[in-house]
Amino acid sequence: MAESAVKIVKSLCKRAKADGTDAWMAILHWRNTPTEGMDSSPAQRLMSRRLKTSLPVADSLLQPQVVVGVTEKLQWKRRFAKSTYDRSAKDLPELTVGDQIRMKPLPGDRTGRWQLGRCVQKVAPRSFVMDVNGTLYRRNRVDLRMAERSAEVQQACRPERIWPECVAEMPAQTEAGHGSDLGEVEPEGNGDSHTPSSTTLSPAPAPATCPPLSAHSGTPGRTVHTRSGRISRPPQRLNW
Repeated sequence: MAESAVKIVKSLCKRAKADGTDAWMAILHWRNTPTEGMDSSPAQRLMSRRLKTSLPVADSLLQPQVVVGVTEKLQWKRRFAKSTYDRSAKDLPELTVGDQIRMKPLPGDRTGRWQLGRCVQKVAPRSFVMDVNGTLYRRNRVDLRMAERSAEVQQACRPERIWPECVAEMPAQTEAGHGSDLGEVEPEGNGDSHTPSSTTLSPAPAPATCPPLSAHSGTPGRTVHTRSGRISRPPQRLNW
């Protein structure tokens, strides 16, 4: 709650400074504005009365009145926010002591690389102590990633488990000397030896040739590709 109040006050001060108005007046209006889903303003919940502002208001509305049901409304708002968050949220895999992990970059680290470390201790349901390059860090589970897969995960991610129908349709490798789809295997030396010496492959189709670049590109005749794999062709209007 304190962090949220500081965020709201900072936003009000920045807006008031940008508009050239009084920041205290903006805070006064915020204190007197009813909160969404609460039917009462922060001033009413704190002092049981509305505050006087530059807007005209009836004297009857300024009389003290205790606001009831604040706790129940706050609990309802928190439960509603939790149910909305839980629609797409999921629990992260549990970490054990000794697992290799990668930790989120520290504040100020502009490399963006997750540093490799090892889990040393679990101090809370979602808090762990990590050893990264000889230094201990305490981090939340959301800032940690697994660095390597366990044997069970590697076994479950094998191709025959994920795509069994595709693996079944793959042609089996033939024994040496009986030929395959890639070509015939010829024996080496006399006819008694069955050691494969060479494989005759069918000629592959020649790749399509691309026209060379223009002379003003720096290296005439060299094809330059972009990161997406497309050919870079400078416009002809720049060829002076």
